Amino acid sequence: MFYQAVIESIEQMTSDSVNIRLSVAPELNPGFKYLAGQYLVIRIPSHDPAEHRSYSLSEAPSENILQIGVKRLVGGNISTYLCTQAKKGDVVELMAPQGTFLIPPSSNIKNIVAFAAGSGITPIIAMIKTVLSSDKDAVITLFYGNKDAESTMYRQDLANLTNLYVSRFECINIYSQQRTGLADLEGRISPEKVSRWSQYLFSLNNTDLYLICGPGSMVSDLEKHLIATGVEKSKILTELFTSPVEDNPAIDIQANVLNSDFLIKVKFEKKLFEISAHSNDSVILDLGIKSGLDLPYSCKSGVCSTCQAKLISGEVRMDNNYVLSDSELKQGFILTCQSHALTPIVEVDYDMK
Repeated sequence: MFYQAVIESIEQMTSDSVNIRLSVAPELNPGFKYLAGQYLVIRIPSHDPAEHRSYSLSEAPSENILQIGVKRLVGGNISTYLCTQAKKGDVVELMAPQGTFLIPPSSNIKNIVAFAAGSGITPIIAMIKTVLSSDKDAVITLFYGNKDAESTMYRQDLANLTNLYVSRFECINIYSQQRTGLADLEGRISPEKVSRWSQYLFSLNNTDLYLICGPGSMVSDLEKHLIATGVEKSKILTELFTSPVEDNPAIDIQANVLNSDFLIKVKFEKKLFEISAHSNDSVILDLGIKSGLDLPYSCKSGVCSTCQAKLISGEVRMDNNYVLSDSELKQGFILTCQSHALTPIVEVDYDMK
């Protein structure tokens, strides 16, 4: 469900990114409480056709501020609007905060190493602020990749955190298009660089938690590398801002199409809807939207979990899944933006999260 929100302020951070603060009606505030690492799904009422996009909250929850960082993407209608046309007082629509990129509530997590690239800093900086302000013993090392210093989102905020927590926070910038004089700090963040950094900038043995957020290929490569070096998967938290499509063979959708009658039962907002289809070439989410349902979604690429629903009966095939855990899959959760019906009757429940 979407709720109206007002843009309170827009601050230009770089030539192609802005920091936006939003507010909802006072009676909605309880439903917009969030945890560091979560995101908002946003919709622009004036856009037709309507599009949804997710943006991570970049402020510590204790500040009680709905703040997002938006980087303009080529061809991105919503990001272009927010970065170049939106102004204070404009009305947008938001879904309540969601997301599972969350630091476990454990007193044993003291040493954290984070890797971020580009706008991948947005959930990471909220986590950094939260941990450093709430745990005086926590130590965080951030490796942050950008083209150059001028393209670095939240650069001043990170500098302020470095000064505020001199002995507990270090931000190491890596630039792909700016010379630094140090080979290890030039280019993109890669497994090879992480391997070298672990020899003198952080210790694999003493790190309690790893945070990785950015392009899908970087996230996938770093996670695989850390696991290969002996890091437990449970110590690695990831959030993809794009899917690692280059690592996956193209899926031939037509080769898996079944031309027969299907009945899709959808439970949404405590109501049951039935949708008929004569082929399974369309995913469940698209079938629902075409039938007039305002179903939740954002990325449509299997990266976020906004469209998540529980499979109550029947079988489906998911094209991609970059976010659901093995545990969630065993519980029957699916990404409806990636799920095709395989049995004549399929029932999904969006109300079960």
